[in-house]
Amino acid sequence: MAFVDFFVAGAPKCGTTSLHYYLCQHPGIAMADPKEPHFFGTDMGGYQAHEDLPAYEAMFEGTGDKACGEASVFYLMSADALAQVRDYNPDARIVLILRDPKQMLPSLHAQLVFTQDEDVDSFADAWDLAAEREQGGAVPRRARSMVPLRYRSCAKYGAQVARLKELFDDSQIHIVLFEDFKADVEKSVSEILQFIGVEDLSASFDYKLQNPNTVNRSALLTRALRHPPEWVKTLKRAIVGRGHSKLRAKLLEMNTVARPRDPLPDRIYEEIEAEYRADVTLLSELLGRPLDHWLGVPKT
Repeated sequence: MAFVDFFVAGAPKCGTTSLHYYLCQHPGIAMADPKEPHFFGTDMGGYQAHEDLPAYEAMFEGTGDKACGEASVFYLMSADALAQVRDYNPDARIVLILRDPKQMLPSLHAQLVFTQDEDVDSFADAWDLAAEREQGGAVPRRARSMVPLRYRSCAKYGAQVARLKELFDDSQIHIVLFEDFKADVEKSVSEILQFIGVEDLSASFDYKLQNPNTVNRSALLTRALRHPPEWVKTLKRAIVGRGHSKLRAKLLEMNTVARPRDPLPDRIYEEIEAEYRADVTLLSELLGRPLDHWLGVPKT
């Protein structure tokens, strides 16, 4: 019997950290800790928090009859993570939040710079490298996986949702658009709770925003905490096992400051639209909803 009942499978920088925070407030839900174990998928690399299934499921031991879930946001863009999820639990429910690629991609890039998986500080420069990265080149030194760094393909939700629908029945898939989530978060959470099959307690939740755009106070400290030498990792696992320590989390928090992103050159927006136009059209057809507002250069 599978421990995990539902998966918030993507997309990154679309409100999933906030959703995880809200779901954690429900007494009938047990969410994974860490939030993004990324156990499934042969291309998840260093994002995988657990080496084997028993260790992965150990996060949910003692949860009784609670609905168990996790939020690994790169599953949607992974080549095979959702196929492995289906093999693990054919009855799993899949939740997605999707955002305009012109907003999501720069935000994802900023996050990857923050975690030091990305070594190109400018999104415009990283976008110019995207075609090379699709072919396996220009790999950042500390990248845990190239999946989120392939900016020309990682937000092609139309193709990703089409593949998801080949794996799961429509009744097992719940898709929210980021703009709807942002406009009425309580309504969106209420619908997600009903989809999961738990009591709708959305009116009682604290809806504080989680995970705004952030930068590092000290890149050196972040590197030491997120990408320690292998001998440090080995020693830590021998003492406290895999996963994240509270001290490490606190130091990372102290080293973080929120900062809004600067707008991109129109050239980059135009190139993203050209790359994603056909996929946005496909997603619109799959959702039965117009997405024309995702096309064109954003107004400043």
